[in-house]
Amino acid sequence: MSTYFIPTDTVVFEEEIKRSRFITYLSPAKNKTEAMEFINLIKEEYPDARHHCWAYIAGDPECTTEVGMTDDGEPHGTAGRPMLGVLKNKNIGEAVTISVRYFGGTKLGTGGLVRAYSGGVLGAVEESELIEKIPLAQLHVAIPFSMESHIRRFISEKNLKTLNVEYVNNVRFSLEFPLSDLEEVKTQLIDTTNGQAIIDVLETD
Repeated sequence: MSTYFIPTDTVVFEEEIKRSRFITYLSPAKNKTEAMEFINLIKEEYPDARHHCWAYIAGDPECTTEVGMTDDGEPHGTAGRPMLGVLKNKNIGEAVTISVRYFGGTKLGTGGLVRAYSGGVLGAVEESELIEKIPLAQLHVAIPFSMESHIRRFISEKNLKTLNVEYVNNVRFSLEFPLSDLEEVKTQLIDTTNGQAIIDVLETD
C-alpha cells in the first residue's frame, strides 16, 4: 500500500462541447456501496440525460480490487475507461466520478468523446481539494516494566502515536504509525529492548 489522494468533498465541473452538455462530478467514496449510492443519486437528479458515464476507485488506486466503470451507451472505451484513467494517473483513490451528458446533436467521434470525458474529470480534479492518505500500521508491543522508560523515549523520538497503554504482568503499548515504517519500527523495537519486546501487528490501513 502507498500514499494516495482523496477528494474532501463533492465538486462539479460543467462544459459544453459542440452543443453537448457535460456535467462531471467528483466525490469521496470509501467503498463500492458509497460509490454506487452517489452514482444513483446523480442519475436520479438528471433522469433525462442521454448518458450517465462513471468510474470509481474505492481504495488505494495501486492495489484495490474495488474498481468499476461504464460507458453507458457511448462507444466502448470512450467514457468509463478514460475517466478511470484520470483517477489512476492523478493517484486518486476512495473516489467516484460520474459524467452526465446531454446530447447536442453533433457526434464527437471516438477521440472527441475520450477527450470530453477525461477532460471533465480533469476539470473536476482541478477544482477539488485533495488530501493525502497515508496508510497506517498498528501494533502491540509488550515489554518488561524495567524497559518502559526506554520505550517511551523511543516513541517520542520516532513520533509514534500511542493508542493505548496497559499494565498487566508487563507493559503493553498499542502504537500507530505510517505503514511504510513498519519493518524499521519492529527492528528498532527489538534492538531497543535487547530482543525482549513481544510484537504483534494488529492491522494495516
